[in-house]
Amino acid sequence: MYNLIYIILTEIIMTPLIIWIVDYITKKSSEFTVTAYVISLIFLVMMASMLDALFYYDISSRSFLSVIIAVNIVMDPSTIVLLYAFIKIARSKSVNFSKKTIVNTTTLITWSEVSMAIFLKSLAINGEFIFSGIIDYFSYFGASVTYILFLIPMVSEMIFFVFYNLSGIKRLIGSLLLLMQVADPAMFNGYLEIPLLIAYSIIMFAVLYLLVSYVYKHRQSLNLNAHKMIKYTIILISISVAGIIEPFIITEPFGLSWLLLAVSMVISMFLYFQIVLGYFD
Repeated sequence: MYNLIYIILTEIIMTPLIIWIVDYITKKSSEFTVTAYVISLIFLVMMASMLDALFYYDISSRSFLSVIIAVNIVMDPSTIVLLYAFIKIARSKSVNFSKKTIVNTTTLITWSEVSMAIFLKSLAINGEFIFSGIIDYFSYFGASVTYILFLIPMVSEMIFFVFYNLSGIKRLIGSLLLLMQVADPAMFNGYLEIPLLIAYSIIMFAVLYLLVSYVYKHRQSLNLNAHKMIKYTIILISISVAGIIEPFIITEPFGLSWLLLAVSMVISMFLYFQIVLGYFD
């Protein structure tokens, strides 16, 4: 595998950093000052844009022009968030940690995660990828988000929050979302596809069974937010099932399955971080 040292460094740096940022936001949510909010925004935007810039530079011709474009990919979003931060600081001293704030923050976290996935994939192939058609872009995105190199840090983050931040039905849903990621059929870029499809199918059946059993057992005590989490989890299961069935219907290209499973993964990340940040409290 190419660039193994850079891959390991990226995962070692990014995984604890994302855990720290999310944990920091969670702990500050009850008294979310503008300072805490601004620090979170700056970290998330700069982290995501930096990964995007590194990805662009890695797949480009690596010329002086590529360097300029890569720097702009970092600086433009960072400048926008800094201007927003200055305006926010000038107007108020605290931030209402509302559902809108959580959605915005979750979007930035998901952006950072997807950017890390895409960059790790480019490192794995040494930036050598030829985009000959629109399907290649979707295929690359799907292959990146479902790739084993990204699943390792993503699952590590999920394990941390399941055991240290979640409880009750939130821990159950978080655990089910975690289970859905550990046997992704596309994690080895099409290799071991059949064994992984079988394993993933079994896991999906287990997830559905556990979810239905929990709902039946606690049907009298589930509140509205619990119903929403369950509904979104079922939607995720449906998308994942479509990704499992698709290769048997449309055999080429396999990238379509990657895309369906990647969409499921992105929605799963978004839902997961919403749960961690207290959107359903």
